[in-house]
Amino acid sequence: MNVREVHRRLRPVLVAVPAIGLVAGIAVRSSGGIDGASAIWMASTLPVLIVLIVEIASSLRRGDVGLDVVAALSMTAALVFGESLAAAVVARARVARGFAGAFLAGVFCAAASAGSGVDSASGAGFAAALAFGAAR
Repeated sequence: MNVREVHRRLRPVLVAVPAIGLVAGIAVRSSGGIDGASAIWMASTLPVLIVLIVEIASSLRRGDVGLDVVAALSMTAALVFGESLAAAVVARARVARGFAGAFLAGVFCAAASAGSGVDSASGAGFAAALAFGAAR
């Protein structure tokens, strides 16, 4: 099983973990648990950061360099400097963009194969741009 297949299977979990972690951390923080909230935010960031580092290593072996390095560096720096909420927000933003882009690419490609007149190449290109934050 290659890295892309593992990531595809983990994608729903990687989207849910930071979202649940953000909400749970905010709830704990609201009740006065500063250290508990920080631990929750850190724990919700680490799975995304680990998968992202594996993806970066895989892409570097192919000679690709992308913006994922910036996301990994910002999450790592936030964790090192004790800003676990910032790290969790970046993790959530990173997986949400990737998930939305992959979902939209699938929608556009399915629409094109169904003969709806949507060009699958331009639809997939738009979805890829959305995944990397170029389109808003």
